[in-house]
Amino acid sequence: MKTYLTIVLILATAMGKAQTPQMVADLYNSPDPDYGQSIRQGVIYNNKLVTCNGPITGNVVVTTDGTTAGTHGVVRVLAADNLYNPVLFNGLVYYIWETNTSTPGWHPMLAYTNGVNFAGTGEVNPTGDTLQLYSDAVANAYDGQALTEMGGKLYFFATENVLTTGFELYSSDGTRQGTKLVKNINPIPGEFSIGYPHQELIGKRAVGNTLFFVANDGTHGFEMWTSDGTNAGTQLLTDLNPTPGEGSNPTNFIVYNGKMVFNATATNAAKDTALWISDGTAVGTIKLMDNLFNMSDYAVMNNLLYFYAKNTLTDVEGIYVTDGTPQGTHVIVNMQLPGSYYGYFPKPAYLTAFNNKLYFSAYSAAEGQELWVSDGTTQGNTKLFKNLDGTSEHSSPTQLTVANGRLYFKAANRTSGSTKSVDIWSTDGTLSGTIKHVVPGSNALLTGPGWLDGEMMASPLIQLGNNLIFSNFYTNAQYGPPLWKLDLTHVNVKQVSTQETKLALYPNPASHMVTVNAPGIRHISVLNAVGAKVYDNYTENTNVAEIDVQALTAGIYLVEITNEQGIKLVQRFTKQ
Repeated sequence: MKTYLTIVLILATAMGKAQTPQMVADLYNSPDPDYGQSIRQGVIYNNKLVTCNGPITGNVVVTTDGTTAGTHGVVRVLAADNLYNPVLFNGLVYYIWETNTSTPGWHPMLAYTNGVNFAGTGEVNPTGDTLQLYSDAVANAYDGQALTEMGGKLYFFATENVLTTGFELYSSDGTRQGTKLVKNINPIPGEFSIGYPHQELIGKRAVGNTLFFVANDGTHGFEMWTSDGTNAGTQLLTDLNPTPGEGSNPTNFIVYNGKMVFNATATNAAKDTALWISDGTAVGTIKLMDNLFNMSDYAVMNNLLYFYAKNTLTDVEGIYVTDGTPQGTHVIVNMQLPGSYYGYFPKPAYLTAFNNKLYFSAYSAAEGQELWVSDGTTQGNTKLFKNLDGTSEHSSPTQLTVANGRLYFKAANRTSGSTKSVDIWSTDGTLSGTIKHVVPGSNALLTGPGWLDGEMMASPLIQLGNNLIFSNFYTNAQYGPPLWKLDLTHVNVKQVSTQETKLALYPNPASHMVTVNAPGIRHISVLNAVGAKVYDNYTENTNVAEIDVQALTAGIYLVEITNEQGIKLVQRFTKQ
């Protein structure tokens, strides 16, 4: 006797364009194709998204309100230059312009834009000015720490004379007159308080009215410093490595519960990098755990800080947790090394808290790099959430982003190691509520430059109102990715069933291909509104099948699946 299970999908709003991304603008195929580059970083300003776009960091600034008419370029510089770390400050968007030219008078600048047009752009220290910013875009563009706002001022490292003061801590109110040296930390002429040989140590983070940063005063080596923005209030936090001239080289700043968590090396012993926490005072700076480094991802859940790190003694990576005390700091689970996972800079795991669970990208030999989930305990409740393509090919989930009650992320669709497309996925935390939002037309192999899939996976998902904005290629060998949006109001999927749902169908609505996911599929039929079969096909006991629905007219249809046990599963979908 056959058992029938009907699954009803209830959408939050009308189903007309649900779950399918829409192109906002193809700036590469516009009168000025230089603006057609992938998003790197962005800020929301006056209900618009202002982004730095381009390879590595960005060499153009683009603004969008989510419409074609409201999307255009506002800043364009030389292809070799880098624009990064946009910060909303005093009614404008400020960013660092790293120039890569030997032309006299050109130097890294503090620039700004009104996010509207070219006339609203400018530089605090234009060409020919004595002030030049310290910048290392490749090393620091993604961490957002090179330009930091605190107490109504921007903080960065700069110099007005390399031979006298070198690069030191500066502050600015956004004007040249209001841009001043905070303190000459390294008084030795020509010596820098930051920079070589530790270009990566230019990070800064503000906790309230205290700025944490790394500097070398010429005596203690690179150590943690704090500042309240004044000369007198800028001082060495504590000398964690007391060896003369040797610093602890603090890195990986994380603000947690009004304190700063970071990595530092307290001795010169090999593999002695530890996890520290500080409240901004020497006595309040304590070691949380020894032998941890490469702290990369972090998420706060239930007032606990979870982070990804590597044990220097075992060389094993894992997820750790801390409550801000040594006793409350420990490993949750050790994970396998990424293996052949594509290392899309900057994060290897994208640890994200959603619905009281942790989601992240991790590797296993059997499944490849896929989406995992954890309840944050050591009780073995860390497991694979979903193998997105059902094979051992790496889908490598990246850019995990929570928006409007769902978790969104990017994942690669690969065939024999080649990337077929980069798709947007979302989940409500259940397998049946995990769906793929296929970019229309993205069904050809990306056989252009080898960096195409990396460009897309490294480009973020950014929420603008009720839309998710992102860059994505959609045709073979396309060199400039269009800007897309996903309407978040049409993706709230709820399941109503008296039994456990084991059938997933996506995208829904659909216009081209529909993917069916259910255990042991043997037969698939599609019925129209009057019950007539418009598609009928037998499969070979698979868990994933695709239905070409391009020829169907727009309307409501039922997909009927018969599995290997003779059980029928029926689900409704909309053909656009």
